[in-house]
Amino acid sequence: MGVRDKTGPDPGWRSYGPQVREETNCLGKPVEYRYDAAGARLHDGFDAQKTAVLIVGDLYTNGDEVNDNETYPARLSKLLGVSVANHGVEGYGPTQSLLLGDVAESPGVDWIKFNL
Repeated sequence: MGVRDKTGPDPGWRSYGPQVREETNCLGKPVEYRYDAAGARLHDGFDAQKTAVLIVGDLYTNGDEVNDNETYPARLSKLLGVSVANHGVEGYGPTQSLLLGDVAESPGVDWIKFNL
């Protein structure tokens, strides 16, 4: 797992970066997880300064078991043609995800998706 901080203003633990970690998924294939300093999972269409959509949620949002560009926030970014921030965190429940939406929100965000 990534670096976790249980003492900060966030509602529990989450990955902070910048960091890159590699794991093997359930199919035995390598998976790379890249995160920026704010804990957003990186993908080719993501630009923190131009974020239009912020998605918070659990391991499904984070995209456990798939590479950065295969997560649904990455695919949504490509589909919409806007920067989508992926703030999914493995092990988060609905309350933690909702609180993370308040913490991770940044100026210029047009829409926040709360994933259960």
